[in-house]
Amino acid sequence: MTRKVVIAVDGDTPEAVSLLEWAARNLSLRTQAKTAPAEDAARATSPMPDAQVIILFVSRPQQLPDWGPYPLKADDKLWKDILAEDERRVEAATAALRERADRLHMPATVVTLPGDPRTVVADYALANGADLLVVGSRGLSGATQALLGSVSSYLVAHAACPVVVYRALAEGA
Repeated sequence: MTRKVVIAVDGDTPEAVSLLEWAARNLSLRTQAKTAPAEDAARATSPMPDAQVIILFVSRPQQLPDWGPYPLKADDKLWKDILAEDERRVEAATAALRERADRLHMPATVVTLPGDPRTVVADYALANGADLLVVGSRGLSGATQALLGSVSSYLVAHAACPVVVYRALAEGA
């Protein structure tokens, strides 16, 4: 039976890279190394038969800022430039995530969706029948978490499947 594993990331950030590396190493999501001996050549290039991996990148859509007496309008050139730059950033992050998955020998599909990461990830995992949801944690605590919220805390409480929360150790810790 094929497992569906959704790995939710916040783009091509150091935290996302660390999460992907951890998942590939610890959840048996890799194909055989491409430098395998000749007798294993068939396995070396074929995806793992028991895991379907989806890297889900949720981008927060830009919202028109309210600059008081000088509000931007949806058809202003500055606003269009902001949206175009944001679209380029999302496309670059998506391409980088695909490349990182390839380098990790992790056969994965990269899906990019806009919105609030908490609800988008929970809804996506439910709608796509995820067997496991893997998310990172920045380690917010106390007042910071209360003010900003925590995507991982929300998903642990609301996801319809098991959730693994990964927190990378700080360098030197």
